[in-house]
Amino acid sequence: MFTPLETASGALLLFAASSTLLSDTGRVLGVSGFIEGALWSAPREKRIRADDISGTATPAVLPPTSSTRIENGENGKGESNGHANGSNGAAVDESKALIDRVDSVGRVGETVGGWRRAVLQGMLLAPLVANVTGLVGVMPDQGLGVWEKMSPGRLAVAGLLVGLGSRLGSGCTSGHMLCGLSRIHPLSVAATFTFFPIAVLTANLVPASPPLPAPFPDNFDGSSLSSWTSLLPPLSHVPGLVLPIGIYSVLQLALGSYVRSRSLQSNRDVPSFIKRLPYLLSGLVFGLGLQLSGMANPAKVLGFLTFPNWSTFDPSLSLVLVFAVLPNALHWYTLNQRFAAREQAPAPAYPWEKWSIPTRKDIDWRLIVGAAIFGVGWGLAGVCPGPAVVGLGAALAGGTKAVGAIRGVLTFGAAMVGGMQLARTI
Repeated sequence: MFTPLETASGALLLFAASSTLLSDTGRVLGVSGFIEGALWSAPREKRIRADDISGTATPAVLPPTSSTRIENGENGKGESNGHANGSNGAAVDESKALIDRVDSVGRVGETVGGWRRAVLQGMLLAPLVANVTGLVGVMPDQGLGVWEKMSPGRLAVAGLLVGLGSRLGSGCTSGHMLCGLSRIHPLSVAATFTFFPIAVLTANLVPASPPLPAPFPDNFDGSSLSSWTSLLPPLSHVPGLVLPIGIYSVLQLALGSYVRSRSLQSNRDVPSFIKRLPYLLSGLVFGLGLQLSGMANPAKVLGFLTFPNWSTFDPSLSLVLVFAVLPNALHWYTLNQRFAAREQAPAPAYPWEKWSIPTRKDIDWRLIVGAAIFGVGWGLAGVCPGPAVVGLGAALAGGTKAVGAIRGVLTFGAAMVGGMQLARTI
């Protein structure tokens, strides 16, 4: 069903989470890269960034004997996978001195996947927070019945393709469409305009069978609805649609005020839980945004992807472009204008972080093929990495009543991780 207010409110949460993560920490919110980095990063492995060497965020590769990992923006991998530059003599010669310099502010020796895990933990907690606070009552259906009814084979194939494609193509809908498209990043534009039409074709040519339950099978009064019916919530739901973004803004202002009051100059001055808090909050709000917008429900996503089948098409998610992607584009523009006016290089708000926005612009076969594979997987199940994480949180929060949903999410998730592992060997 067309849920304009819920989807618009959820999209604004997606915008808030991704934009503050970018401006505060200098990082792009790319969930597939977060998952891969959290699973395959070594806890005690030292890492540096290429911008410490060359002044850019372009990934570089140091010799494997240096025990040094170059962090690779959206990709989340510290090794060359076709999206990294080759090692150079200057990087090798300067690596030891650079490690010592970076270590002086506490950046080396830090867990590579720690901040990524904090984002994912926040996303997992979002459904529980929604349940405890009662926010789930103003949200569209979370799709637990869809996870239970979709065939395991379809979920497994979709998960495998989503995992493989997102890592070959260095991103999914969050990194490429929500964040990259808004920056008019060439790789993200090419990836989005590859996977989106392929997902639409897949959803139309290989529809789910049996038909999945609709996100809103009935109106609030019990009457049946068509997919084009505009479902407006009762006035009692309005506070729940507005309060989350307000509370998040207050928490972000409080955290920023604390950091400024301490006049923090280095990572060593910052308690570890404070360093993780921006990521945890961003993940939590991003997860709530996925739930509120309807993107966490595979049936609602598939309804959107069935365009132009007007009998099943749900236009709700088009509002994500209006209330998340476009505001992100405006935020990116104003951010660059601010740095230009100050005649300074881009830098995150928190002093323990580094600007890590990907700068690579060449488009290769891995990006296009990976995006195409991802599009097929997304079109089969209506699930990408972010909604899969939130879906797991929602299923776990459902407890014994959601055993079938837990089984479905785990089937998709295990296949997705397998696809990511396969991509690492290619």
